[in-house]
Amino acid sequence: MNQRGPKPAAERPASAVEANAGRDLGLETARREALAWALSGLMHESRNALQLIGSCSEMLAIQLAEQPVALDLVQGIEEAQGLLVRILEDLRTYSSRIELAYRSIELADVWREAWEKAIGSGHWPRAALHETCEGVDTQCQADSAQLVRAFATLFEHALDAAGAAGMVRLTCRELDLAGARGLVVAIGQAGRNWSAEEERQLFEPFFHRRAGDPGLAMAIARRLVEEHGGQLEAANGELGGEILFTLPRARAKRS
Repeated sequence: MNQRGPKPAAERPASAVEANAGRDLGLETARREALAWALSGLMHESRNALQLIGSCSEMLAIQLAEQPVALDLVQGIEEAQGLLVRILEDLRTYSSRIELAYRSIELADVWREAWEKAIGSGHWPRAALHETCEGVDTQCQADSAQLVRAFATLFEHALDAAGAAGMVRLTCRELDLAGARGLVVAIGQAGRNWSAEEERQLFEPFFHRRAGDPGLAMAIARRLVEEHGGQLEAANGELGGEILFTLPRARAKRS
């Protein structure tokens, strides 16, 4: 008996590929809905406990005003409390349905606002954004606030990779997306290539962590872009690792 494995997607009928994609999307949606339901109860029960931790920490700091070593420990408790709050809020954002407020925007204005937001913390005093997109029309339909959040996350990641140099490269060009007009923005990181594991998992929950981020920021950025009908992926280019941000110009249809 001649046994053969499943055909590659390119060899399967379009209807089968679409059915598989629809099934995967349905499973992902169901998983997020279950997570959102569980989180609603968890956040309700956790809110009072976290507020109590905060109140007790403030009173303890007053009592220990003359004990610097003990105050450092209290500060550690407060930082841990803040991280727990961030984890719960990020989990809620990741699992909840995202409502988009579409309007006509200039994508270049969006990424520049996001850049200012990313460098506003002062962690990268030498940060510089080098743009290459002359002559490209960046007008599209999108929710600017949600894309600012996504771009800011990507810039922060790129700045961490850039280190002391603080140079981030951005290119933008027009792209045909299955007959529709679109844009692709490439954000480059300091000449370092992605590892094979990073290319596969960079946007998976809890894969990438940084100071103040428990590991969901990149996953949330991907969700925000995908809700617009776009895509985020990590790829290695001529000048090193890049994040490719693909976005249709027109409003995406949602199920």
